[in-house]
Amino acid sequence: MKVHPLADSFPLLSQEEFQLLVNDISVNGLINPIVLDAQGQLIDGRNRLLACEKAQVEPRFITVDQDPISYILSANVTRRHLSKGQQAMAVAMAYPDGGAISAGRGNKKQKLNFCFSGTYITQARYVLRYTPDLATQVMNGGSLNEAYDIAQKQQQQREKERRQFEELRTSYPDFASQNEKLW
Repeated sequence: MKVHPLADSFPLLSQEEFQLLVNDISVNGLINPIVLDAQGQLIDGRNRLLACEKAQVEPRFITVDQDPISYILSANVTRRHLSKGQQAMAVAMAYPDGGAISAGRGNKKQKLNFCFSGTYITQARYVLRYTPDLATQVMNGGSLNEAYDIAQKQQQQREKERRQFEELRTSYPDFASQNEKLW
């Protein structure tokens, strides 16, 4: 089953939590159905779907006619036990360039309320832009502050190397053009 990329960016349950979910579904069945968007992509319930498979319980699905990104953020950022860094990274992944966060239908827009400052979003977007591999680590529970520090240092190093190359290009244009691939 195709999973929406933003939904797929959230970490799965730990083994212990997953086994508890499997046990519960084995005993009580699937209480909350798996949610699909209008295109049939899974937007909520990856853990429940996997637990149904393991418990050999037929999963139930519902389809919602709602903006999938708003649904995914609402279902995960405010409901799950995520760190502030994970929450901010999820929003940054959903809206990497900022812009209005819209939810609902048509022109109706809803401001989503999150329990972290704008600084977290700024840091998360910076990490996402310059070191996407660290963004994945943050989503898996790593520290946003540490990832931001590393991203800044790496970006400063790249900028220093770019300036050095520009100086080389100005002083020794022939040498610089011959070795441009190294930079």
